[in-house]
Amino acid sequence: DLHSFPTRRSSDLGKARWYDKIGLRYNLDAQNRYTTYDSSLFTPGWTKDLQNGIKHTLPVGGTWNILKYFNFSTALNMNDRMYFSYIHKEYVDEVIEDGDTIPGHYRTDTVYNFANAFDFNLSAGINTRLYGMYQFKKGPVMAIRHMMTPSVSFSYTPDFGAPFWGYYRAIENDTATVNPSKYSIFQGGIYGGPPGAESGLVTISLANNLEMKVRNRKDTVLGFKKVVLIDNFTIGTSYDIAKDSLNWAPISMQGRTLLFKGLNIQYSSSWDIYARDANGNRINTTEWAKNRRLVRLDNTSWDLSLNYNLGSEKFKKKQKEIKELSEKPGLTQEEQDILDYYDNYVDFDIPWSFNVSYSFRYSKNYDISKKARTDKIVQTLGFNGQLNITPKWKISFYTGWDFTNN
Repeated sequence: DLHSFPTRRSSDLGKARWYDKIGLRYNLDAQNRYTTYDSSLFTPGWTKDLQNGIKHTLPVGGTWNILKYFNFSTALNMNDRMYFSYIHKEYVDEVIEDGDTIPGHYRTDTVYNFANAFDFNLSAGINTRLYGMYQFKKGPVMAIRHMMTPSVSFSYTPDFGAPFWGYYRAIENDTATVNPSKYSIFQGGIYGGPPGAESGLVTISLANNLEMKVRNRKDTVLGFKKVVLIDNFTIGTSYDIAKDSLNWAPISMQGRTLLFKGLNIQYSSSWDIYARDANGNRINTTEWAKNRRLVRLDNTSWDLSLNYNLGSEKFKKKQKEIKELSEKPGLTQEEQDILDYYDNYVDFDIPWSFNVSYSFRYSKNYDISKKARTDKIVQTLGFNGQLNITPKWKISFYTGWDFTNN
């Protein structure tokens, strides 16, 4: 994994040039897998069961500040997959062998030759931040601040399913002449294959953050504390210019907030501007044209989680250190591993700890088989903890109860 800025000067003297911010990263991944039963291990022809490949990725891009208040970024992402086999599909007509009739069928063969799959996509985006504040002269609330982050991006992926590339082919001798099937010759490959359809997505989103500043007598330095009312509430959708119908994707809404210490609430929903037919499928007719409403609610979910920790002073100190580490910019690989795998780390410095967690999830999703939205509630209660018996011996436990499945 290599990451560099090839045009950047070795010294920081002088003003940075625009092309100094262009960076590239190269990654190489190679895998060779063999899955079998012990009775078939290394039997004649075992090499044909190997699943292997090599993948190169090379993203090139940069971010610039334009007109003082806008951040513009662009990227070119290139992928190259190397395989040592690919598949070939054909339709075999009905034949008679030894008096038995074998009906017509599709057959898939593996061709053991080198095959290369290259693809790329382009993307660009721009965003900024807008701030609004209302201050109170009296009362415990000093001010409320609203921060909005609008962004617009565009990404383009060519049609790698076109005959020019040779990655997707028609089934040989296929009897379906009206709408013959196409398949990827890299189907089942360890890294998959290039996308088989053109895509040109224009994505629009608006993120919101709402904070409140309240007076705090305990803070003798600042005299106030910040209370997050809405940690993040994002509205977004996209428009695919490469499609001939149903260009607009459903409108998504996602939000989260922390009402008080340990109580986290998350919300998500999906709204569609297109109507459904009698079978529940999306059609190229708007909800306004069919039902005289702008959008239709398809899916929604509410997630509530509550955590309460008990522990020694060393445990509380560790929790504080982890929180500070998560807010630290520019983490080293070791520090990032600590955050990613902290639950797998056994810390003998903590003599004991106990945690109670409660989770509640309500969802209402569209079921195409029932042609209606169905409700689902999931509730769980969990307990976990750890206790040092000796300086080198720790006991950990976990238990819980699922209220839905009992």
